[in-house]
Amino acid sequence: MRLLMLVQAATPELRRGVFPRPGDEAEGRSLVLAAHRVWPKVSAVLVAPTRAAEQTVSAVAATLQPERPPRPCAALADAAAGEWAGRSLDAVADAEPASLERWLGDPRASPPGGDSAADVLDRVGRWLRVLAQQETGTVLAVAPAAAVRAAIVTALESPVAAMHGIEVAPLTLLRLDWRERWRLVSLQPASGALPPVAGRPGPPHAEPAGPEQPRPSTVGGG
Repeated sequence: MRLLMLVQAATPELRRGVFPRPGDEAEGRSLVLAAHRVWPKVSAVLVAPTRAAEQTVSAVAATLQPERPPRPCAALADAAAGEWAGRSLDAVADAEPASLERWLGDPRASPPGGDSAADVLDRVGRWLRVLAQQETGTVLAVAPAAAVRAAIVTALESPVAAMHGIEVAPLTLLRLDWRERWRLVSLQPASGALPPVAGRPGPPHAEPAGPEQPRPSTVGGG
């Protein structure tokens, strides 16, 4: 089988460096960019339980004709920010410098009441194992960056620390193929997408301001 994982559209909170909440709305210009992708035939569409993922699926619906209606997938949830949700990285650094330092340096550390990178990796890894046994054809999963990074680490069989060494911009498309094991085939940024800011282990990261010029992009080939 083939798995396409699309990073959900950008949110204003992401660009401002604010820890995410499931209800954060996607930016209009990022959704316009998403709508310009051209998709292969897919057998199933899975959607993370975030508002931005739902809006991203709606944006690509015009060029996406799945065999079954999109369905929610709890395993694709973002890394829960716990008590830090809705707060900026700078605000947390001022109020809880020791906790933030631990979170930045240890993939097993988590915000108070939230998920660690190791939690996300374990959840996504279990989901991938089940998916390989249950699905055939091409599956599209729309998810936050944390879930996509976890899928990359799982496919490469890398240690959990690798979660802190990967950055994926909104609307980046990951392709994994299952042939006795998961194999990373491609990692494609959206045409005109803004690059992520490197040097931080996960959400949030602000992105530089600048225009996004949507261009048609064919995905999933190869």
